[in-house]
Amino acid sequence: MKKDYSKYFKTPDAKEARKRKHLKNEEIHYVTHPERKQLGVHKTYLIETYGCQGNKADSEMMAGILEDMGFTKTALKRRLKRGF
Repeated sequence: MKKDYSKYFKTPDAKEARKRKHLKNEEIHYVTHPERKQLGVHKTYLIETYGCQGNKADSEMMAGILEDMGFTKTALKRRLKRGF
């Protein structure tokens, strides 16, 4: 028996997408809890983004939040150490 997932997922509408491209940028406001402002001090982050412009926008938003928490951006790729 095949399940109908259409109630969970809406197929993208090309007409609606064309209308959205004329919309202004959406501003997102967030508040970082004071205890988390120093969470990333002396720590770095690296975000690699693949795919569409939406992924790029999400990556930029995440970078802003991480930097607000004290993290520093790096271009250096390091191999993760296993274990503690």
